[in-house]
Amino acid sequence: MMSWRALKAAGLPFDLLRSEDIRQVTLSRYRMIFVPGGWASNKINALGERGREEIRGLLLLFCEKAKRLLVGERFYMMSAPLSPVLCEDVEISRLRQELFASAMSHRGDFKRLI
Repeated sequence: MMSWRALKAAGLPFDLLRSEDIRQVTLSRYRMIFVPGGWASNKINALGERGREEIRGLLLLFCEKAKRLLVGERFYMMSAPLSPVLCEDVEISRLRQELFASAMSHRGDFKRLI
């Protein structure tokens, strides 16, 4: 409930999903999934196999892209300074956009948030 109030107070758009929703809906339309604290084992059990696979797929995809971004930024910094907001490297800019969309650190507000 505290998370819901904080998101509303911040004016961030979000969809409130239950485990039944996650078992039935494709999560690929979301850029971010926010899961407030609580009993993780209860949450993972409530998701069922399909829900767990949905989340596992999103997490692995995000981690793969984040790794590519971090490696790319590290190599870029060997030859030039790197801004946390703007970058001339097309691949770094593309990955930043895919991963973080218009998050505050990239000059905007969160667009899609659960």
